[in-house]
Amino acid sequence: PSGNYSFNAEGFIRIGFGHSSGFEEAMSRVGDALNQFLK
Repeated sequence: PSGNYSFNAEGFIRIGFGHSSGFEEAMSRVGDALNQFLK
């Protein structure tokens, strides 16, 4: 894991969808946005 953000679903997403770079980047951005929203 990159460790750039701590969003529980991120690990699940990696396991569920693997390491498709474009998708993973999109999910990382979503994770960042959700973290900012939830804090």
